[in-house]
Amino acid sequence: MPVRSEDISVDGRWLVTCSRDGARVWDVADGAFLKGPFAPGENIRAARFSPDGKRIAGGGPDNIFYEWDVTNERPIHTFAGHTQQINSVAFTPNGKQILTGSNDSLLGVWDAEDGQVNYLNVSGQVSDVAAMPDSVHALSTSADGTMRLWDLTNGAQLQRLDERSAINRAALSADGKQLLVGLDDHTAQLQSLDSGAPPHVFSGHNDGVKDVAFSPDGKQLVSAANDGSMILWNASTGALIHVMQVPAKSSITAVMFSPDGKTLVTGGAGDNAVRLWDVVKGTEVISFTDHTDALNTVAFSPDGHSVLSASSDRTMTLWNVVPGKGFGQPLQTFKGHTAKVRDAAFTPDGKQILSASEDRTLILWDAASGKPIRRFTQHSDAVLAVALSADGRFAASGSADNTVILWDVATGRALRRFEGHTGAINKVLFSPDASKLFSMSNDKTIRVWRIDSPEALVAWANANRYHPELTCEQEQLYKLPTTHCTP
Repeated sequence: MPVRSEDISVDGRWLVTCSRDGARVWDVADGAFLKGPFAPGENIRAARFSPDGKRIAGGGPDNIFYEWDVTNERPIHTFAGHTQQINSVAFTPNGKQILTGSNDSLLGVWDAEDGQVNYLNVSGQVSDVAAMPDSVHALSTSADGTMRLWDLTNGAQLQRLDERSAINRAALSADGKQLLVGLDDHTAQLQSLDSGAPPHVFSGHNDGVKDVAFSPDGKQLVSAANDGSMILWNASTGALIHVMQVPAKSSITAVMFSPDGKTLVTGGAGDNAVRLWDVVKGTEVISFTDHTDALNTVAFSPDGHSVLSASSDRTMTLWNVVPGKGFGQPLQTFKGHTAKVRDAAFTPDGKQILSASEDRTLILWDAASGKPIRRFTQHSDAVLAVALSADGRFAASGSADNTVILWDVATGRALRRFEGHTGAINKVLFSPDASKLFSMSNDKTIRVWRIDSPEALVAWANANRYHPELTCEQEQLYKLPTTHCTP
């Protein structure tokens, strides 16, 4: 059963997880199950320990949240008041208040003893909440792209800390250490995933950046925008190398480097054309199309001999891009989806193609014959994004149902469902070792999901646990040896 969130007790000994069947407590050291389930049968989306480790607060889509006594596994309080799903809970460090964030656009500030509540209005679904160390201030993040600082004593909003732009597409470097995102604020941003340093911002477009890509060697970046411009950048210095432009009344919706890094392929709307570009010269080589509606994605085959285009006309076309006879001619057409084809990817050997459609399905195709092999059907809304792991064993899909699904490609079986976004998911990416999954959403957030086994998750928690200074009361509670506390 998918684990939706987890929290480690302040002493680093216990791990609480929550799922569709309540919350459970585990021993971090050996992974043993200790207590629970709390609220069995309830769909718990978020759970957190109190600062003293004696209580757990948890909530979910039934619009209520609970406070449990960890020792005797009994509910202390049931709090009701939100009108929509609860996404996040947090205790203040003094343990006197509990914060809740909900899809009803409210931040709840609850008295942990009597359940009295003060609601703070946020202009978007609240995705996360956190209390500051002074127990007086709190932070909230929400689907409107903002982070807000609050005074819990009077409910005043002190600062609007962050205004994020909508994330359209993203690309991960070959070593998995950098993330490049295209934003609606006309910029591309390069973020180091190791250092946590501020992102490098690439500015030069006059409209939203619809797609981005790394060159195979990671030395160059490309950003493509709705204004029909495409800019090639030096990844190290940020210097502009080339500006390329499609004809008037056309836009670029997708871009990708060839495997050898010498050619770019773009797809767009307006003339619905596929274009090849010379990277060194910054000039167009050829354009071709047989689509009757906008292109949503383009992709080179792993050998670089063909290009795939996926369109809102419900079809995909495989094109010959080897110079010579048949250059720019269609090799195969794929028909089978009943709505717009939004994304597609080749398997590593190039023999199969996996496509995602607004008809709520994915289809695995034989690239040579154009025939469907199997259909994947677990999403409840349009499937907008698809990615394959480096070994081709796993696929990930992102949907307008706000979930990500991990699939076994060989069988078509859904392995895990990741929930937490509050908006449609328009891009998914695997890390190079397939241990992590990145998802980008219309809720203006990027989430990183661990796709390890439960055993690996416990091992990670054990290796990364935090050991704070404990109070005398906490040492006595956990029966720990002490040298500075008197009986």
